[in-house]
Amino acid sequence: MLSLTIDGKAVSASRGQTVLQAARLHGIEIPTLCHHPDLSPVGSCRLCVVEIVGDAPFATACMLPVRENMAVRTSTPAIVQARRAVLEMLLVRYDDEAQPETNSEFMRWVRQYGARRPALPQTPARFAADTDPHPFIRVDLNKCILCTRCVRACADVQGRFVWGVAGRGEAAHIVAGSTPPCWKPAASHAALARRSVPPERWPTEMRCNNKAPIERSQRSAPIAAWVVAWTSMYGKRRSYA
Repeated sequence: MLSLTIDGKAVSASRGQTVLQAARLHGIEIPTLCHHPDLSPVGSCRLCVVEIVGDAPFATACMLPVRENMAVRTSTPAIVQARRAVLEMLLVRYDDEAQPETNSEFMRWVRQYGARRPALPQTPARFAADTDPHPFIRVDLNKCILCTRCVRACADVQGRFVWGVAGRGEAAHIVAGSTPPCWKPAASHAALARRSVPPERWPTEMRCNNKAPIERSQRSAPIAAWVVAWTSMYGKRRSYA
C-alpha cells in the first residue's frame, strides 16, 4: 500500500490505483464527466483536474497513478476556476431548449461551480431533435457534450465499434456506424451504450414508443446526452443500476 495525502487527509491506496480511485475510496469527491469505472479512462473532460504539490499545475485525477508521499489538492481556488471554465465551454454548445432539464449530473456541476453560459450571439440549434426513425430511441445531439462514454462502452466492453465520433472541432458529433439511422445497428450494442448513460437524463432525451417517459433509475452517473436504448425490442432491458 502507498501512503499519500488528499486535501490534507492521510490516505492509503494500492499501487496502480489512480488519484480519482483513491479519493473516492476515502469519500473525497472529485467531479467527472467522461469517467466511468467500467470503461477505459480518457481524461478528456478535464473536470477532474487536481493539483499535485511540487508537480505541474494541473493533472487529471482519472489518469494519474498514485505515488508514495504524493500530496494532492482537489479544490483550490485555481482548480475551482478551471472547472468552471470547462463547464462554461461545454455550455456554449449545450442546448436543451427543446426539452429543458435541471436534474442531470452535468447540470449539478454547472450549479455547484456557478458556471454561466457565455454571453454570445444566439444561434439556432445545431441539430434537429428527434429526427432518427428508431422506434425506441430519441436522439437530441444538442445535449451531447462528447464524453464518449457510449462510444467506449460499445468498443471496450462489447468490441463492436458501432458508435463513433465524426467531424472535428465544433463539427464533432456522435454517429452510429457510417452515419446510418440508429435503428440499423444491433439493438444490443445500443443497449450497452445506454448502460453508460446517466439514467436521470433519460426522460428528457430518450423516450419509448409513443414518447412517454421511460422509467428512471436512482443511479447517478456522469453524462452522455444522446443515446439510450430499450432491449425490450429483443429481450430484457439492461442497466448498470
